[in-house]
Amino acid sequence: MAYEVWDRKFANLLGEYDTERAALAVVDRAIRRGNVSADRLAIAHEDMEGETRAIAAGAELAAMAAATRRTRRPAPRGPRRARVGQTAGEPLPVAAGSFRERS
Repeated sequence: MAYEVWDRKFANLLGEYDTERAALAVVDRAIRRGNVSADRLAIAHEDMEGETRAIAAGAELAAMAAATRRTRRPAPRGPRRARVGQTAGEPLPVAAGSFRERS
């Protein structure tokens, strides 16, 4: 079972990915970097029996790829260790005098 990215102009298989999301991420990066036009790309899915079905191509594929970009942004990181009563994202308290200036 694989998700395949195809170059429609030359009928070349460009890559196989375990998930649709991974294939769409590669397509999105290629389009945004200007490496290839969306009109040339297509994604297909090959199942366990070897049957292949088209998922999307061209402008529809570009829209699907852009939609995954909006959902894969990492969440803001909080402190590695929160103290009791502290919520993620709050700065760690610093005790007065804990840092000395160098002279």
